[in-house]
Amino acid sequence: MSQTQSWRIAAVAGLGLLAGAAAGRAVEERPPTYVWLFSATGAEIESLSDTVTEEFEEALVKAGCLPIVQRRNLPELQSHQKQEERIEGADSLSPGQRRLLSTSSANAVVFGKITDDIQGGQVKIAVTLETLSGAILANTSVRISRGKRLDADERERRMAELASEVCSAFGSTKSVFEASEHPPQPPSPQPNANRTCSTLRDEFNGEQKWWVSTTGGFGIQDSAFKLLVSQTRSGEKRCLHCNVSAPMFRVSATAWEERNAATWGLYILDMSGTRDEWFSLEVEREGRVSIKRYWNYQASILWSGTYRSQGKDRLTLEADEGTLIASVNGTELGRATYDPKSLPNVPLGVGFIITTTAEAPAEARFDDYELTFCR
Repeated sequence: MSQTQSWRIAAVAGLGLLAGAAAGRAVEERPPTYVWLFSATGAEIESLSDTVTEEFEEALVKAGCLPIVQRRNLPELQSHQKQEERIEGADSLSPGQRRLLSTSSANAVVFGKITDDIQGGQVKIAVTLETLSGAILANTSVRISRGKRLDADERERRMAELASEVCSAFGSTKSVFEASEHPPQPPSPQPNANRTCSTLRDEFNGEQKWWVSTTGGFGIQDSAFKLLVSQTRSGEKRCLHCNVSAPMFRVSATAWEERNAATWGLYILDMSGTRDEWFSLEVEREGRVSIKRYWNYQASILWSGTYRSQGKDRLTLEADEGTLIASVNGTELGRATYDPKSLPNVPLGVGFIITTTAEAPAEARFDDYELTFCR
């Protein structure tokens, strides 16, 4: 038990870049993006602003064409938006807002405007994707019948269309529903006859032990590995094998939530020896699953989907030749990419991770851990 790391989500900055994206534009042209709180004109639809913003952000995450800087991880910026007039373009951002966006690694912002056309019987939702320098990357809109503005299913469908229109600017035209149900499947890594592979296992059946960290603790209890986070908007990651020199990793474990966890799962390619960066597979109690990249202790989503929990779920995350493969209960659910050339020439780590949002303390447990690495 040699290394653990914990963090306060609200107190640190730096969301990562998407290491690789769907075919189309180069990675550099797919900037990490923050979805600004949509403005609204018309008293009857102002109450929909928060909801529509969240629905569009979720649709854009599912579409997978851009790395999204999650709004819930930047409460300071969200509070600014609720206190000030709604902003409709990058040129209206204050120096303080630009600073918060820059420190969170957001290079672009989606601005939305909801307009209530009472005479026409429609609600128009327009979005513009702009870089912080003001360059417009996408500009599109959809319309919803006023009679269906409170219909959540109709709004979800329209937000999916809107997200697909934004993605089309980056060479991706697949609908959000297709993206979530059938994620892109890059070719499987080809076997390498020259590789030598090793497998390590741990069932945590040894002596019960417990260590305290700054935001919780970790240890072996009741023949399982337990992670505890005692603070809200925090995280705990525990490195089980911290210094493995190999280009290919495959880590698996049975995982389940004890209480209050926002996400829990596995992480891989931990570069803590040189910088605070790693990749993870995380699940949520609502049935969501995602592959993430962490940079300076904040996450950007590379791929997301859904899964059906069995209570205790077998999670598997593989990294090989630039491809991350996520599986739950033996079924591959999604893939994402990373740049293997960007990995530092140092031993890498793998382990378990848990995060919290508004509820704490939170606990998750892990069992039947297995790591395979090949050189």
